[in-house]
Amino acid sequence: MFPSRLLAFAAAGLLALFVGHSFAQPKKPPVATDSLPVPPEKEAMKEKRTRAHAVLDALTAGDPDALRRNAEVLSLIADMRVFVSGYKTEEYRYQAKVFKHAADDLVAAAKAKNMDAAALAYADMTRTCVKCHTHFRGVKD
Repeated sequence: MFPSRLLAFAAAGLLALFVGHSFAQPKKPPVATDSLPVPPEKEAMKEKRTRAHAVLDALTAGDPDALRRNAEVLSLIADMRVFVSGYKTEEYRYQAKVFKHAADDLVAAAKAKNMDAAALAYADMTRTCVKCHTHFRGVKD
């Protein structure tokens, strides 16, 4: 009697697990409150941030392949017209060039599987982000 009762409880538990799992809904992305399209610069900045976080993850995991892939994307983003167009300030253009140089150094270090050089290039790259954003917080139109 005991084994059949145990088997019945186990079967009921598994059934509840499968039924509960089938009712689970994936999280829905938040709905945008405005109907205006996101400017390309904002999208590119979000991608830069996402890739920079992925670079940090790759550095801490010691994964040179993931490091290279994400560094190459950052280098390509740095070449986008939205970051090199002439409507920005001189400081912005300077920081954009420094960012591109650091991203290229990061790619080279990743290809060489030199994690120490990659960490230094990552620090240089993120420093330019902080300097540029600090500059723009202080600029008055």
